Amino acid sequence: MKWRKDSAEMEIEVKNLPAAAEVGWPGRQYVLWAVDREKRAVNLGVVPLRSKDAKWAAQVPFRVFGLLVTAEEDPKATVPGAQVALESLLPTDADLIIPVFRVDVALTPPPSEPRP
Repeated sequence: MKWRKDSAEMEIEVKNLPAAAEVGWPGRQYVLWAVDREKRAVNLGVVPLRSKDAKWAAQVPFRVFGLLVTAEEDPKATVPGAQVALESLLPTDADLIIPVFRVDVALTPPPSEPRP
């Protein structure tokens, strides 16, 4: 991640992320979000899955932010939905240099949602 011209430039890589339909969210696509300290969320676009892996670059307009991946029916949604696949925490120190590390997350199907 690099801070340049009022935005953070980052490269993201996701491995072994099952398709949304495989974990009980048919008809949805994964969307990456940046969330700042005031809980403002910015849609950074669809996660470009190739099989179960993705690698891409994104720009974030926040200096301090967390990341969220949700399964959305509308890839241009303006707020994140409740189907959260991956989540990071906000750093507590804006000047902290965060090391890059690997996180393995095993996804399980969501509990059945009640039908109206």
